[in-house]
Amino acid sequence: MRERAEREAAARLERARRERGTPAGPAPEGGRTAAGHVPPTTREELLAELERIEEQLDTQRAEEDALAHELDAAELERATELLERWVADPSW
Repeated sequence: MRERAEREAAARLERARRERGTPAGPAPEGGRTAAGHVPPTTREELLAELERIEEQLDTQRAEEDALAHELDAAELERATELLERWVADPSW
């Protein structure tokens, strides 16, 4: 799961670089790209970016878990309704 998240984060980062015109790889001399962006280069900046991405993934996982729980509850409710109808009228 973490590998998938890392691949998705890398893909998002690459898309963002392309949209901003930031070339992949190290920044040219002077630290700025043609688009004027200063990419994170220090370990601390990279760790901060990774932490931000992990927080986004945690939020996304929590939202997915909540949706899955709602779906499970709806399916259980529907199954219960069908069972109650069948118990009330087995010929149904």
